[in-house]
Amino acid sequence: MTAVVEPLAIITPRPLTVLQRTSVHPGLGSGPLRVAGTGAPAGAVRGELCTVACAEAYGEPTAWTDGGLELSADGHFALNAAVGAGGWFQVQVRLLDADGVVVAQGVVEPVGVGEVFVVAGQSYAASCHERRLVIEDVMARAVAASPEEPDWRYAHDPQPRIEHRIDLSALTEIAEVLAELDLSYPHGEHSPFEGSVWPAFANAMLRLHRVPVALMHATVGATRIGFWTPGSQLFTNLVDAVEQVGDYRALLWQQGESDVAHGTTTDEYVDALVALRSALVERTDIDRPWLVARSTHHPTGEDREEREVAINQAQQLLAGLPGFRPGPDTDSLRGSDHRAGWFRGAHFTAQGQQAAGLMWAGEVHTLLREVAAQEQSEAVPAH
Repeated sequence: MTAVVEPLAIITPRPLTVLQRTSVHPGLGSGPLRVAGTGAPAGAVRGELCTVACAEAYGEPTAWTDGGLELSADGHFALNAAVGAGGWFQVQVRLLDADGVVVAQGVVEPVGVGEVFVVAGQSYAASCHERRLVIEDVMARAVAASPEEPDWRYAHDPQPRIEHRIDLSALTEIAEVLAELDLSYPHGEHSPFEGSVWPAFANAMLRLHRVPVALMHATVGATRIGFWTPGSQLFTNLVDAVEQVGDYRALLWQQGESDVAHGTTTDEYVDALVALRSALVERTDIDRPWLVARSTHHPTGEDREEREVAINQAQQLLAGLPGFRPGPDTDSLRGSDHRAGWFRGAHFTAQGQQAAGLMWAGEVHTLLREVAAQEQSEAVPAH
């Protein structure tokens, strides 16, 4: 008699999940995969998982591997194994009884193992630019989410937002900023409030590193550093972002224009960002580098270049402190080619978006080259 194979309901990972790889070589490296779900029959004693390459997949699939079955009386189960980086993959799971007979199985796809980033800051890190950009990869191996929109989706613009999880004091100040904007320009496909730099970043990363990319957004426009203090809702958003991804390569911080307008000093900005990072590491127990963009310039009807200096200096100082690294100097992107001007939203033009995205990819590429060099040096046996 043929054994009945029960269907498993896989809860995690969800479709379109990208997991952070923990090594970058050999090949594309590898990372941990945890599969959890329900429907495990009482007779299951062992669990296995594998990855199967989807069409056009990067990397090599992983053969059936013992996942060290965790099983509860109500049928919940979990498996853990190291798998090759790349994707998209289909993840297959099977549970076996004491005789080695498959008694349950399940599938989830697509899933990737690659590079995960938390994005935070204000409008230049959000979807406030001139043109909606798209992921150009044939398999769209770049995804995005936010604590407010937690379901992973392809990372075409506009990016997932945070519109409601905002402190009242910050919301009031944001409303004052928005009241000054000229909203008479047309909205639609090329709305100034719908484009971002992140598809350009992801497209470059996919070409350079050939692994899927995930972007977890915790950005809120028009926020100065004083609204990101530990205990604030914006800080809670950061904590939730990190906890949702579980692990990530780096936090990409692009913020400072509101502090220029507010008159924040260099020391105030440095102290606040150091405290913010320290609190996040303490709350999540995950310590990853923060890449800090030089981001202070915002074209308006007033001359603010002198006030930009204090925050620009702060961002340069932060780049040399423990736990921080330099991000791109997006302040260098000026003029009508790169900035849309006040009457068109005062953010990046389409050309500026592409340039800023490439600059971000360049800084992350440098980080990953250093990671690879470190791994290679540790792999060389001591003499």
